[in-house]
Amino acid sequence: MDKVNSTGSIQFRYIMLPEFILQDETISNGAKLLFGITVALSSREGYCFCTNSHLSGILRKSTRSITRLIGELKDRSYITVENAAAENGEIPERRIRPDISNPAVRSFLGWHRNFCQGGTDKTVSRRGDKTGGYNNINVLNHCCPINRTGTL
Repeated sequence: MDKVNSTGSIQFRYIMLPEFILQDETISNGAKLLFGITVALSSREGYCFCTNSHLSGILRKSTRSITRLIGELKDRSYITVENAAAENGEIPERRIRPDISNPAVRSFLGWHRNFCQGGTDKTVSRRGDKTGGYNNINVLNHCCPINRTGTL
C-alpha cells in the first residue's frame, strides 16, 4: 500500500529490474524478482540480511525454493552471500549483496543510486529471534519521494 508522508508526497514501494536480468533466460522469474528485492533491501547497508523464511513470505515461495533462487543468482554472479561474524554471541548474520564484480550489476547499481537520490527509509528493523529472524524489509518503504502530481 502506498503511503502519504507529512509533506504530501506519496511513497511507493517497488523494485527495479535491469534489462540484463529481465532478458537472462538462464534464471527463473522468481530469481529475477529476488534480485530486485535484494537490491532494494541492500540500498542502506550495502547488503540484505533477510532470512530465507522472511524472503519466502515476500515471494510466497517455500524456503527451499528461496535457497534454489539464491543459488541461481550466485551461479550467474548477480549476488554474493557471506556469513558475518557473530556479535555478542548472537547468531551470525547472513549477508546477501549485489555482486559488484559483475560489470553489469556494478553499472546498474551506479545508475540505481543516482536515480534514487530521495534516499531510503531509515527504520531498518533488526528484530530477531533465536532462529535469526532478522529482516530489513522496512528499507523497501520508498526509493524516490513522488508528490501527488507524479513529479519528483
